[in-house]
Amino acid sequence: YKQIIRDLIEVSLRNDKAPSFVFMTNIIHGKDIRKRVLELCTTIQEYGYTVVIAPSFDFSGRFSNASILNTFVENCRFYQQKSLLSQCNMVLTKTTCDLLTSKKYPDKLQRNSMQVFKQLYAEGIVFDVDYYAANNQIDDPEMPSEIDLLETFIYLWDNFPNIRLLQS
Repeated sequence: YKQIIRDLIEVSLRNDKAPSFVFMTNIIHGKDIRKRVLELCTTIQEYGYTVVIAPSFDFSGRFSNASILNTFVENCRFYQQKSLLSQCNMVLTKTTCDLLTSKKYPDKLQRNSMQVFKQLYAEGIVFDVDYYAANNQIDDPEMPSEIDLLETFIYLWDNFPNIRLLQS
């Protein structure tokens, strides 16, 4: 990775550009990998460039067990403490819209995910949202309707007004 970073910086400088590095990842990794990520980010900063980590938060798929959810939270806090966490991103799928607006969670893991979202938000971790856009050629059950999105945005505005997209 260090060679890729050096190459990107070299190409940027040749084109009179100043690169910024944004790593979009799920940050579900142990302390050994966290140490390597920190080393990579530190190397980029030593070159004088900006680097941030922007993980994705998923209510219904990624956090398949409590251990994975706990690892995510631990890493969010770690990277925030190191001033590397820029924001957590959420994609508003049909399932996510339903979970956010219903206040009913079909299983304990989804309930825990919602509690973690509220907790991280309350701790000042910045969240941003985007909506899911399926391929127009297939009927995707995860594609939220315009009503789903409207209800979700109203819910988010009423309960989580500091979400970055809502500030636009």
